[in-house]
Amino acid sequence: MERVVDPLGLVAKGSTWYLAAAVEGEVRTYRVSRVQEARVIDQTCIRPKDFDLAAFWAQSSTHFVANLPRYLVTVRIAPEVLETVHHAGRYARIDTVEAPDAEGWITLRLQFEMEEAACGYLLSFGTQVEIVEPRELREKVIQLAESITAFYAQKSY
Repeated sequence: MERVVDPLGLVAKGSTWYLAAAVEGEVRTYRVSRVQEARVIDQTCIRPKDFDLAAFWAQSSTHFVANLPRYLVTVRIAPEVLETVHHAGRYARIDTVEAPDAEGWITLRLQFEMEEAACGYLLSFGTQVEIVEPRELREKVIQLAESITAFYAQKSY
């Protein structure tokens, strides 16, 4: 899609660069790596008098994080995988951690972007993670585990 923008500044977040630009008076953010072509045109760039790139970026980042999809999951985990879950980074964010129960397992409330991400990530822990809620995710993981077992049971090696 072609559009004419008034460039206002470049911002780096990690190794990713973003262009802040005004389009029809509205400031927007564009990921530079997605720009396929850029041309300079004979049109004066209009920069809003009160535009502050640092303030815009701080507000934009806060708004982006606040509006990320949220899929909350409650799990019980074996104590030996707690450190791995803490370092999950982009896969899961820990909202709450409860004290270990009588069996030593720890209840966590995790936040994922979507159900599919939660399903794959939690399934990777096998029997070291028990999904408590939502029930739909628990059922989905059971169905996937059963289909994996059936798949390998019919293979002859």
